[in-house]
Amino acid sequence: MIHNHEVLSSILSPATGNGIGFISKAGSFFASIYFSGNGFLGNFALTKYRKYMELMKQIIQHAKQDKQRIVLPEGTEERTLKAADRAIADEMADIILIGDHSEIERLADKWGLSNIKKATIIDPVTNPDKEFYADLLYNLRKGKGMTMEEAKEKVLDPLYLGCLIIKAGNADGQLAGAMN
Repeated sequence: MIHNHEVLSSILSPATGNGIGFISKAGSFFASIYFSGNGFLGNFALTKYRKYMELMKQIIQHAKQDKQRIVLPEGTEERTLKAADRAIADEMADIILIGDHSEIERLADKWGLSNIKKATIIDPVTNPDKEFYADLLYNLRKGKGMTMEEAKEKVLDPLYLGCLIIKAGNADGQLAGAMN
């Protein structure tokens, strides 16, 4: 589930560019109050919040019905790990994290992310399939002048490795951009 304070700030901050927003919960009803330099925007914010939450419910339901294998190549980035933990908890996707296994586990413990242990974690350095992926990359790019040595180096890059995992049919998609 989306954290309400994150939703509110993503809806309201672009609307005015300044101000303070919060959500109070009364039963199942969420009321938003937002003050800016120009005054109160409560009804506008509440309407946008409700529409956003309805859209999010539809997206989550669709994701659960058509569960995909998603590669997250920035496996040690905080927002990425927190989103992965939530996606696993909500059973929205099978997550493949790329990064150092012990570092990912350490960060998951630090941030209290109990579902990360259910993710597949691939360390590019110790990956037993790195020769396979290097060969795949080499065969895809040799016509453009890539050498096998360059391919072996590129598969150590999490973004390249994620794309190759998808190309090999071992994942359905990749989501990156938090750090790269």
